[in-house]
Amino acid sequence: MSDNSREPINDELYKEVASEMDLSAKLVKDIVVTQSKLTAQVMAGGTFDSVRWSYLGVFRAKKKIVAILSYTKGLTPEQRSFFKRLRLAQGAKKYRKLKEESIKKKKR
Repeated sequence: MSDNSREPINDELYKEVASEMDLSAKLVKDIVVTQSKLTAQVMAGGTFDSVRWSYLGVFRAKKKIVAILSYTKGLTPEQRSFFKRLRLAQGAKKYRKLKEESIKKKKR
């Protein structure tokens, strides 16, 4: 879905929030856009600081994922696909290991 097709939906949400909070829709949109840009800047900065959004939670970037994404920017689609499969395989390996450890604990 492109940003243009989401714009009417976003505008409706901004208007709804603005009416509930007794603010202008433009002010609500400016707040959301500014907060989103701040989050993107902090996460792209490489310091791996977390960003807390009230009522939504904490957003943080994992060093390993950022490194892989940064490295894969110049790769072909096939190479990117390989790294994605590699990440999934590593996650499955960790899952299997944790599952085996929990089975061993239950047997004790």
